[in-house]
Amino acid sequence: VLFSMMLLTSVDVFTRYVLNSPIRGAFEVSEILMAVLIFAGLPLVSRKNEHVTIEFADRLIPGVLRGLMDALVQLVCAGMMFGAAWLMFLKAQRVGQYGDNTATLKIELAPFVYLMCLLILSYQKNQMNRLNQNFLMYHLYLMYQLLLPMRYQCICICLYLMCRNKQHQLHSIQVHLLILGFVKHL
Repeated sequence: VLFSMMLLTSVDVFTRYVLNSPIRGAFEVSEILMAVLIFAGLPLVSRKNEHVTIEFADRLIPGVLRGLMDALVQLVCAGMMFGAAWLMFLKAQRVGQYGDNTATLKIELAPFVYLMCLLILSYQKNQMNRLNQNFLMYHLYLMYQLLLPMRYQCICICLYLMCRNKQHQLHSIQVHLLILGFVKHL
């Protein structure tokens, strides 16, 4: 999308100033592509967990509370994004009912607003998946630290991971680190 925007703008500038014949509707297409670019970035950022974060207080918060805080932040973000997706869906319905389109090329705007809604929902789904993973890791930590005697922890955690791994895809590195940590304390 970004490359097509750059190409369109470059060709438009060239044809405008060299050939004195700009591309008709180039600005409209650039606006639509910019909206798609911004909303397409949301699920990608969410999937890779590359959000802008401020970590100045993280060192002051104990590990258990940090996990709870992360889960709370992800839950709030997921809820806000669900609300944003709902509002975007309502907007898309209104745009479709009114038949809104661009001024020059008469491109219908409703499909693009529906696409933005779907991309917001994809972001929200990624947040919920991350919340499930964090909840599972927190649950394992509590089981490891508080609930079971040391000699039974490794067996219980391995069984728990085997049962839960079918529903929640944990990264293999996390599973190995958990098991190594438990075996070390036996």
